[in-house]
Amino acid sequence: MESSKRKVSPAMLASPSSTSERWRVSTALKAANKYKLQYPSFTVVIRSQNLLKHDVTVPGDFLKGGINESMQTTTLKYSDRSWPVKLLYYPQHGAGKLSAGFGAFQRGTSLKEGDVCVFELARTDTIELNVSIFRKNVET
Repeated sequence: MESSKRKVSPAMLASPSSTSERWRVSTALKAANKYKLQYPSFTVVIRSQNLLKHDVTVPGDFLKGGINESMQTTTLKYSDRSWPVKLLYYPQHGAGKLSAGFGAFQRGTSLKEGDVCVFELARTDTIELNVSIFRKNVET
């Protein structure tokens, strides 16, 4: 898998409803961008559609070269807990997504709209992703 350590800017966000809302999301994003990465990673700003559909998009450049199957189970690790989540890869679209099981992860971690998640590939043999969450409502 290729490293995809690109920074996410506030301009890449869906437009939050108010100035204070944008500021809080921007604060979480700044904290995520300062995070020291150890492994190939990708960053996701949680939006209402992620919460409703219980999934997140995985960038194609993160998946290239390391995913040989169109569907497999991955493990999301946060703190001392883990969740099995289905990883779907659509090479024809150049992207993938974390789907079945992501709803349990979002409930177990209390994800909210505007939180920023950094997913780091910790293991390639069983596809294990360490997740760091930067909360929208926490000042850094």
